[in-house]
Amino acid sequence: MKHLFLTLFFIAIMNLSAQEWDRNGPFSAHVISLAIAPSDTSVIYVGTYCDGVYKSLDGAENWINCSIENLPTWEDSLNNSPTLPCWWYGDYYPVQSIVIDPANAEHLWIGTEGRGLFESNDGGISWQQANEMLPDSLNVDHIHINENNPDELFIGAGTGFHVPPLENSGLYHTINGGNNWELVENVPYGDTYHISCISNEPDNEEHLYVGVDSAGEPGFSWGLMESIDCGNEWQIIMDDFPIYDLSINPDDNQNMWSIIITSFQDILLASSTDGGYNWTPYPNLYNPELWLTSLYADIEYNLYVAKGWGYTSAGYVKKSSDNGITWVYIDTLCAGRGVYLRNRCKTNRENTNNIYFGTYCGIYKSDNGGFNCRLENYGINNSYIKEIESHPYNSDILYAGGEQGLWKSINSGIYWHQESDESISSVKYDPQHPDTLYYGGQNLMRSFDGGLTFEDIRHNVVGDIVDISINPQCTNIVYIVSVYYGTRVYKTENYGDTWNLIHSTGSANYPMVTIDPNYPDTLYFADYRSVDGGNVWECLVSSYEIIGIHPQNSNTIYYSNRSTLKVSYDWGETFQVLDTYSNWTTPVPAIVNLVFDKNNPDNMFYCTPNDGIHYSTDAGENWFVLEGNYENRTLDFIPILEENKVYVATHGDGVWIGENISVSIDNTILPEIMQLSLQNYPNPFNPQTNISFNLTRSSKISLSIYNIKGQLVKKLIDNETFQKGSHSVMWNGNDEFGNSVSSGLYFFQLKVNGKSEAVKKCLLLK
Repeated sequence: MKHLFLTLFFIAIMNLSAQEWDRNGPFSAHVISLAIAPSDTSVIYVGTYCDGVYKSLDGAENWINCSIENLPTWEDSLNNSPTLPCWWYGDYYPVQSIVIDPANAEHLWIGTEGRGLFESNDGGISWQQANEMLPDSLNVDHIHINENNPDELFIGAGTGFHVPPLENSGLYHTINGGNNWELVENVPYGDTYHISCISNEPDNEEHLYVGVDSAGEPGFSWGLMESIDCGNEWQIIMDDFPIYDLSINPDDNQNMWSIIITSFQDILLASSTDGGYNWTPYPNLYNPELWLTSLYADIEYNLYVAKGWGYTSAGYVKKSSDNGITWVYIDTLCAGRGVYLRNRCKTNRENTNNIYFGTYCGIYKSDNGGFNCRLENYGINNSYIKEIESHPYNSDILYAGGEQGLWKSINSGIYWHQESDESISSVKYDPQHPDTLYYGGQNLMRSFDGGLTFEDIRHNVVGDIVDISINPQCTNIVYIVSVYYGTRVYKTENYGDTWNLIHSTGSANYPMVTIDPNYPDTLYFADYRSVDGGNVWECLVSSYEIIGIHPQNSNTIYYSNRSTLKVSYDWGETFQVLDTYSNWTTPVPAIVNLVFDKNNPDNMFYCTPNDGIHYSTDAGENWFVLEGNYENRTLDFIPILEENKVYVATHGDGVWIGENISVSIDNTILPEIMQLSLQNYPNPFNPQTNISFNLTRSSKISLSIYNIKGQLVKKLIDNETFQKGSHSVMWNGNDEFGNSVSSGLYFFQLKVNGKSEAVKKCLLLK
C-alpha cells in the first residue's frame, strides 16, 4: 500500500493540505499601548502592533485576544506601494493608545494608527467606531480622559512614521462621551503637525499640557502649549523643539522631564525647572543622553527612561528616585531592543511597586519598582519568527528565533520556553552532532550541550548576524553572514573559536551562504561562487542570487531576483523560469526561501510574505498553495512529511503546526502512509474521557497527557504494540501518582513508532 501511495504521489498533480492546524506560541507581542482599569486593577488591556487588543483579568497572568469585529484591517498589498506598512503591521492597524473609563473596567476607547478611534462597552467583546463627527483616517496617538468627568476626552492625532501624512492632525475634544467632537483650533493642526503628548498636572484636570511636533519635517520645530481652564484656552509655552512623554512633578508643577527632539534630530532626555519654558538636556548641554525611546513617571515621581538597542550600544531602562540627580539600571530583562514605556494611565502610576512595561518583547511586570521584572505573555500570539530549526533526529525538539527572542519546544510546539530575549535571525543544529547548535542575531552564540548553556563566539565579527551555514561533511567548518555597512561572510574551521573574513559585498536580497551538499567546498553567496571553501570568489553571469542547490545534483542551481524563481541545469550557464510571484512590493522578497523535502527533493517549497507556502511535487514544473487556516505571512518552513506534519514560521503570529497531511487527486483523498484519527469524548469532561485512535497497520504506540506548561502529567500508553484497527483508552483525570489534577486545559500526544503523529486538546471542568 505504501509503494502504491508513493507512486501516485509523484506522478500526478495534487493538492497538499494539512487537515489540522494549530499554534500555541511562542507567546510574545510588540506592545505599543497599555492601560490598567482604575476600578479593578487586575484588569489590564494592551494594544499590539498588528494583533489588535489583548485583555487580562488576573493581573497579567493570562491573556485573551479581544474581538476583532469592526476593527480596521489593512488592504491587500497587491497594488500598494512599498511604503504601505501592512507587512510590518499584519492584519490590523496598530493600537496606539488605550484609555479606560475610571468607573467601569468594561468601557474603553482605543486609538489606531490611521483609522481613528474605537469604543467598547463590553470589555473588548465588540467595538464601534467612535468617529462620529471625526475624520475616519485619524492617526490617534494619544487619548486623555478627565478622571473626574469620564464624558470629557481629548484625543491627539497626527502623522505616523510609516504612513503618508494625514490631513486631519490636531487636538480633538468631547464633553459628552464622544457623541460630539470639536477640533481645538487654537492648537496647531493640519497635515504639518502632530500631537506628541497630552498631560495634566497631577490631581489637577484643569491644568493641561499638549506637546506638538512638526510631523517629521526637517527644521520645522514646534513645542509645548498649556491650558489652565480644562482646554478652553491655550497658550504657547515654547516653540523651539517637540516635546514627548511630558512628566510633571506632583510636588512642584514647575519641575518637568520629557523627551525632546532637536533640529539635528537628536532624541534627548531633558528637564525644566520653570514650567516648560526652558529645557536642559541630561546630564548636561555638552554631553546629553542620546537616542531615548520613552519616559515614564509614577505618582511619587520616580522617573523611568528607556533607550533603544543599537549595534554600538545596548538598550536599557534606568530609574531615578531623586529628580534625576542619580540613576540606576533596573532589571536587564527590560533592557532589550525596542523598549517603549507605554504606561499612559493614572492607575499604573499610582502603584509604585506593582508596575507594568509594554515593550517590543511583550509585557514585563515588576513587584518591586522595576528592579526585578518578569515576562507575562501567556496567551499572546503576536511573535515575529524569522527561522525555525528542528533537531536532526527528533522533530519534537524545535527552536524558533525572531525579533523578540529565541524559544525552544521539546514537544512539537505544545509548550515553548524562552531561551533569550535578544533579536535572533538564524538558528542551526550541527547535523552530525546535534548537541552542538548556534544562533545569531544581536550576538553570535554556541552550545555544546544541546542548548543547556551558550557561550559568546562573536570575537572579531562585526554587525548583526543574519545567517549561519554549517558544512554537512566537516561540521567544524561554519560560515556566517553579518550586516555592517554591506554584507560580510566569515568562516571558522574550529566550531567558531576563531573567524576569518572571506568575502564582503554590498547589500544582498538573500544574505545567506548556500553550501553544495554534494561538494561542500563549493559555496554561493548572492551572485558569487567559490569552489575552494571561500578562498577565491567569482561573480556569476546572472545577476540573480543563488538560494538553493539540488540535494542530489550539483549542476542544478536555483536562483531568485526576489519575485522570480529560476533554475539552471548546467551549473549556472543557462537558466529558465520555474515560478513567479509578483503579488508583493515591500522590501522583503516575495519568494522568501526555498526548502526541499529531505526524502524526495522533487518536493519543493518556498515561503511568501502574504500568501502562505507555495509547493511543487514535480521538481518545480507545477506550483500550488499549501491549504489551511495558518497565518499567511510566512518566513520559514519545515516539511516532515514522513511524520505527516509541517512547521511554519510566521511574521507576527508565532509557529503554526500542520498535522495529518493529506494529498488529493481530482478531489479524491488518498490513504495516508499512516492514517490516524485521534479524539476524546466527552470534551469538556468530568471525571473521565475516552481517547480513541485508529491505525492502518501494527505499530508501537505512546500516548501521554501534558499540562499547559508542557509538563508531563500522565503516561497512558508507554511504547506498547497495537494491532491495526480502532483503539480506545480512558483517562480518569489523575496524574502519574494517582492524584486528581485540577480543572484546566490539557494536551494528549500520540506517538507512533517513536514519531509524534498528533496532538489534541481536552478540557477538564470540575
